[in-house]
Amino acid sequence: MATNRTESLATRTSGPRIACYSHDTVGLGHIRRNIAVATSLINAWPHADALMLTGNPEATSLWLPPRTDVVTLPTVAKDRAGRYRSRTLNASLDSVVAIRSAVIEAAVTTFAPDLLIVDKVPLGVAEELAPTLRRLRAEVGTRIVLGLREILDDPVTAVAQWTASGATAAIEEFYDAV
Repeated sequence: MATNRTESLATRTSGPRIACYSHDTVGLGHIRRNIAVATSLINAWPHADALMLTGNPEATSLWLPPRTDVVTLPTVAKDRAGRYRSRTLNASLDSVVAIRSAVIEAAVTTFAPDLLIVDKVPLGVAEELAPTLRRLRAEVGTRIVLGLREILDDPVTAVAQWTASGATAAIEEFYDAV
């Protein structure tokens, strides 16, 4: 099974595996950044495979680098008050997040990436990434990196969001690099 990390990347018959997660609630910015990162890594490691996980169904119509595939998650959106809700399904946010979390965990742990790059939100929407991050740390040995834009928001908003979401503690617990 792919979770055996005793095999060196130099001797493995397939190249490294890269997974990229972006929560994506609106627009194509997050997935486009992840595609750019995956493209650079595939160019550097010609035998690498990449798996993109996104909440943006439009991602399947974008150009992707070779050996890259997309897993789309049920969509979420923010309401006027800034709270997440189901974008499409007639379901509670808890139900949609439970589906998203299960899909992410199944896809990522089965893919067994050597590298997981998470875009902007350390624990994902409503902490949907937490089970996957715990499992990767316990079983797979994946290097986990948080990718951040140069400017997230104004300082007051960024500090409030990071404090409320426990982002700093999540980075300390799960991430190898930012």
